[in-house]
Amino acid sequence: MDTIWRIIINEIMERMKLSAIPRDEINKIFLDNIRMELWCRSSDRKELSEEVCSKSKDITRKVMDRLLRLRVIKALEGSKCEDKSFDEALHALIEKAVGLYLGMVMYGVRTLDMKVLCKVRKGFYYRNSILTPGYVVLLDIVEAFQYTLAGFVEPLMFI
Repeated sequence: MDTIWRIIINEIMERMKLSAIPRDEINKIFLDNIRMELWCRSSDRKELSEEVCSKSKDITRKVMDRLLRLRVIKALEGSKCEDKSFDEALHALIEKAVGLYLGMVMYGVRTLDMKVLCKVRKGFYYRNSILTPGYVVLLDIVEAFQYTLAGFVEPLMFI
């Protein structure tokens, strides 16, 4: 559990800079959670262990949720992250998502009710139909966004 608190303190200390969370720190958090879960399942004092385990899980989840939200906000504000950190993939995904959404809203071939024309890249099952590569389909902007991030479609753009 001390790993989580070290990360939070680092975040607070470096508010303007996105500090990297090394993968080994994430692995330590994972191992701490596994150890706690094993203790919870093997404890002889059920009443005590249930209360401790419940509160521990709740606190860990809330702390990790806040930490992730802070990191997403920093990434959206343009803070850079170090290569080969745990956050590198998250940062890349956020940048791709923001760019994609802006592109679809500003330049996407779409209707006024926010449906986007997309070209199918990988075949998939959609609303009782099988869409194969090369098909062009009209999707709600949220679906277009999700399927594009997953690599199934590509929104058609004016530019």
